[in-house]
Amino acid sequence: MQLVVSAHQNGQPIAFQLISPGAALEKARQMQDDGLHDVHITDITGRSYAPQEFAACFTPTIT
Repeated sequence: MQLVVSAHQNGQPIAFQLISPGAALEKARQMQDDGLHDVHITDITGRSYAPQEFAACFTPTIT
């Protein structure tokens, strides 16, 4: 799975490509904690997820 975590730092876009949902979630949370703005995770279909959607979309379900 290909995911892109993107944000803005000092007005400049920054992005990282990751291959697992867990890694993408961890990177997105780290970027938020570091004070970056407009943090989003985008999947291979182009759908972009905002921070309030991270936990619902990228946290594994335990069955």
